[in-house]
Amino acid sequence: MAGALLAAVECAGNVGHAADARLLTWRLDQVFGSDDNEATLLGSPQELRAAPATDGGVYVLDGQQSRLLAFEPSGAVKWAVHETGEAPSSLSGSSSIGASRLGIVYALTRYGTRIESWEGNTGEYLGGANVDLDGWIPDVISGVHPTLGVLVTGPTRAGDGMRIAGLHPSSFEVTQQFDVVLPGPTPSPSGPSSIVDIGVMDELIAVGSNRSYEARLYNTAGEVRRTFARDVDYPKPPVFTQTDRSTTARHDFGMLRAPMRIGNDAVLIYASWDGSIDNPRTADVPQNDASAWDMSGWQASFDVFSNNGDLVTSQPAAPPLLFMPMKRSLMGFSDDPGFPLASTPGPDSYWVFTSSTEPFVQVRRYAVRVERAAPPGNSPRP
Repeated sequence: MAGALLAAVECAGNVGHAADARLLTWRLDQVFGSDDNEATLLGSPQELRAAPATDGGVYVLDGQQSRLLAFEPSGAVKWAVHETGEAPSSLSGSSSIGASRLGIVYALTRYGTRIESWEGNTGEYLGGANVDLDGWIPDVISGVHPTLGVLVTGPTRAGDGMRIAGLHPSSFEVTQQFDVVLPGPTPSPSGPSSIVDIGVMDELIAVGSNRSYEARLYNTAGEVRRTFARDVDYPKPPVFTQTDRSTTARHDFGMLRAPMRIGNDAVLIYASWDGSIDNPRTADVPQNDASAWDMSGWQASFDVFSNNGDLVTSQPAAPPLLFMPMKRSLMGFSDDPGFPLASTPGPDSYWVFTSSTEPFVQVRRYAVRVERAAPPGNSPRP
């Protein structure tokens, strides 16, 4: 079944307003996971995390089954770890993973209280440590920074921003930590005010928020070095409201992914906003039956910015059917590149990894390029 999906899938973006207009193209070139092999049958996408390897393979944390899998670039499984219980290398309570340029894989386990590591080529367990951050417990690993080490992040105690902490890649001692307070309206006490996405781009810390369309790049001192912004109608403030509990739960929010590098002079941001989910709750519709949800109010886009922050092209995108931004997971669509998980340089483009539930739970690798728009009758040139 997976073979049929490997046919070239091309999606071209809309030409931007600038004279130097660009096209955003996606080509599906690999699927990781299958429905006909128990070894690669992935669990719930809400518990799926991914970190790319530098060779085009990918490491996948299947939290539902407490498994860590390393996939070859071809889609074959290189190694797998499945361990629960109280052993130091246990994946119990695992929430996210990250991978360094040196090929070390890290997992945050025990509900944020412990970090573990494995050698990326062999799966050999390298060791771990309890996460000691003066009582603050992180939610996820947001990447591996060349200076700060493993970035672990989560809401501040006050709930008005995010704390970012670096852990040394082998001793796991704290290298740096600071808080970022995001732009936008004062959060609603009942809303997901601290939900943001954090990653690493160009040795800077990339941050996207749910309060406004303003993504930022921070240096290791917590100073803003670059900003990417658009004028779109985000909820102000993001709220969660619920009508009659027996009929409908309504969620209203926006979500901005952290910037991802997709070229020497191109940055990709996925945005969804003006989002409302009407979730019927009746005797006939289970609470988590996403097929019954009304997503008609959503807007979403893939936006490409230049290095200096100018928007060069925007491509409409399908919104996530259900997602948990802090944990980089989703339930997506089969006919769209989907909610991006991570990016890494490919041979002649950038690889962007996404996940989907159709026709089975999988992680996908797309070759993504930003090309100059050619005059009519001519082919696009890189």
